[in-house]
Amino acid sequence: MSRKSFRIEIDLDQMTEIFKAIGDSTRQQILVLLEQGPKTVTEIVEKFALAQPTISRHLAVLRQAGLVESERQGQHVVYSLRESTINRLCARFFGQFSCCAEIFGKKDS
Repeated sequence: MSRKSFRIEIDLDQMTEIFKAIGDSTRQQILVLLEQGPKTVTEIVEKFALAQPTISRHLAVLRQAGLVESERQGQHVVYSLRESTINRLCARFFGQFSCCAEIFGKKDS
C-alpha cells in the first residue's frame, strides 16, 4: 500500500466517523443550535424533549468525531462548533465532486 492510498484511507475513516456522528437527527439539530453560538449543556437540554444524560451522550459522540469542542467554565461545560473540522470535511469530501469542486477551490485531475 502506498503512502498516498494510506492517507486516503485515514481520511476516509475520519470522514466515516464524522458522517456516522451526523447521521442522527438530534445531533444534526444540536450542530445547528451551536451554529448560533456556544451553549451550556443546560441551554442545549432546554431546546429538546430529552433528558440531560441523553443530550450528554449525543454531545460526546459529536466531540469524539471532532465536530464540537467543550470548555469547562466554573460549574458549567460550554460546547461550541469546531468549525475547522466542518470546513475540512466539506472541502475533503464534497470537493471530490466536480459539481462542488469550484465551491471548495479544488479540482483534482
